[in-house]
Amino acid sequence: MHTSHQTERGFSTIFVLVIVAVVALGILALVVVNNTNFKTVSEVPVSIQDEQVKKLEVQSSSDEIGPIEKDLVDTNLNNLDQGTDQIEKDSSGI
Repeated sequence: MHTSHQTERGFSTIFVLVIVAVVALGILALVVVNNTNFKTVSEVPVSIQDEQVKKLEVQSSSDEIGPIEKDLVDTNLNNLDQGTDQIEKDSSGI
């Protein structure tokens, strides 16, 4: 038969184990938060104008088919995804 003393001892052992587990998880959480590399943005990056941007700024404002076709032909869409590799690499740590 179990006496009340043995039952109290069992509960106190479980209680101590729960307290130890909670403290261990708290310490683990603090270590993880302190080791996380938070990147903060201190300023807005200045956009660098390349040749493509300069060409886009000088497109005609005409609504005639000829100038619109010329603007379309002159617009290079081959490098639209330029820089996406770097963006994916930077965002993979989030």
